[in-house]
Amino acid sequence: MGSIRTFTGILFDLLAPRPEMIDIRDIAHALAQIPRFGGHLSRPWTVADHCIHMANGHYLRHRNPRIALQLLLHDAAEAYIGDIVSPLKRLLVLEDFTPISAVEDRILTVIGVALGVELLPFDPAVKLWDRRMLKYERNPSFELEPRYSAETAYICCFKSWKQECSQVPVAGELASREEHLR
Repeated sequence: MGSIRTFTGILFDLLAPRPEMIDIRDIAHALAQIPRFGGHLSRPWTVADHCIHMANGHYLRHRNPRIALQLLLHDAAEAYIGDIVSPLKRLLVLEDFTPISAVEDRILTVIGVALGVELLPFDPAVKLWDRRMLKYERNPSFELEPRYSAETAYICCFKSWKQECSQVPVAGELASREEHLR
């Protein structure tokens, strides 16, 4: 009833997603097609461009693949529900009064499980970098042009940081390293 067919042909149930319904190729493909701000920018800029640029910026500065993955995937649910502009997202509820943000969080949780990435709760750096990027993207002098295939770059970033995460020490040591980087 509430399902969509993804780019790779998977039938994705929006209200009851399961890990086997998730494919990084679907996420990368969809986000590379979805414009930021409902398309109301003076130049093309997709959700994938937003995520890649922000995650790369954080990674180059802090070398933390776990947070880079969270930044890359923080809007991944939009591959299935679209990029709903924030003022409308705050108003949308389902028939049973479930806020759309709860549906989005459910999808993000399943994405995290499927891809083996801890997404929720997001590290506080995710909200901070997302807000910074929002201001940057809305600035009329923002002239960054994507010089890559967003779909390919998204998958490459994911694979690279995921591999690096698997080589990271145990949680206690990781937490102390992260604290040092902040």
